Amino acid sequence: MKTDKLFFILSIFGVLLIIFIGAYRSVVYEGEISKINSFNGGMTLNVTDVFESVVIFSDELIDLKVGDKIRFTGRKNWNQGSEQIIVLKIWKGP
Repeated sequence: MKTDKLFFILSIFGVLLIIFIGAYRSVVYEGEISKINSFNGGMTLNVTDVFESVVIFSDELIDLKVGDKIRFTGRKNWNQGSEQIIVLKIWKGP
């Protein structure tokens, strides 16, 4: 009887762990910047090979320009009926 409870508890823990990992997973994207729009507190980018709008929230000045190749991690989000990617970390270069 105790082993049944142990297996049940471990199964529930495993399912919750899988849900938690899936919810907080970041995806790595890469592409070339084709358009930049700045706003107070950040910028939005259009990146080739990425169909969603890419949003960077930062008060610091980020040295990005059209034509730069970037890699970034982020999470997908919906805002005003369109899908966008909120950038968590970004790198310049191939």
